[in-house]
Amino acid sequence: MPADDPAAHVPSQVAAVALPAEIDIANADPVRDRLLAALGQGLAVLIADMSSTTFCDSAGVRMLVQVSQRTRAARVAFRVVVTARGVLRVLAISGADQLMDIYPDVAQAAAAPALAVPDQAQRTVTSDEAGDAGLDPGPQAQEVNEAEQAQPEPTAL
Repeated sequence: MPADDPAAHVPSQVAAVALPAEIDIANADPVRDRLLAALGQGLAVLIADMSSTTFCDSAGVRMLVQVSQRTRAARVAFRVVVTARGVLRVLAISGADQLMDIYPDVAQAAAAPALAVPDQAQRTVTSDEAGDAGLDPGPQAQEVNEAEQAQPEPTAL
């Protein structure tokens, strides 16, 4: 690894996986597979390094959400490094930025404490949000949607 490579400064319980310049339907599945392959290495933190990524479509967002779900189940902190405004905007518009921790560079992502893994992104995705991301929402999302619908409307005083 070159000395100026940000991944050279990543602790051993942390894996930083560099993602391509563009993530779309053509490569989202192989990118997901690369990220998930790192999970079997006894990690505390998995970093998706999107610092070179300038384009990410809905397939890329879906892939990130899937990896976030898998890392949470494995009790591994998932962090995403994003520098491109367009990619940040796509993550914000989709709500995916609420499901994962986003950092401006690999060094900050690696240095952040990994203590919050059990609580990381504990918000349950509703079935509407999951459908928008192209995911199977599962039974928890149905319960959340039913609970939201059962709440009475606030009354003005």
